[in-house]
Amino acid sequence: MAAAKIHASRTALSVTAKIFEPLGSRAAHNSNGFDRFWRDAWTHTLHDPLAYKVLEAGDFALNDRYTEVGSFS
Repeated sequence: MAAAKIHASRTALSVTAKIFEPLGSRAAHNSNGFDRFWRDAWTHTLHDPLAYKVLEAGDFALNDRYTEVGSFS
């Protein structure tokens, strides 16, 4: 699950950030509404910090053990 969460979060942030490249800085203005997708993806990834998921996935890949269930599991 941690690997799926890492991939989904990184992809969502990357895609939503790259939307602004071809559209320019005016696309980030609230009147267009394009910024909403980036803010939504950013908020979801902040509520479940990716750093902990990366540690969990790495611990499993290197040591073949599951992490204890915690507040960010």
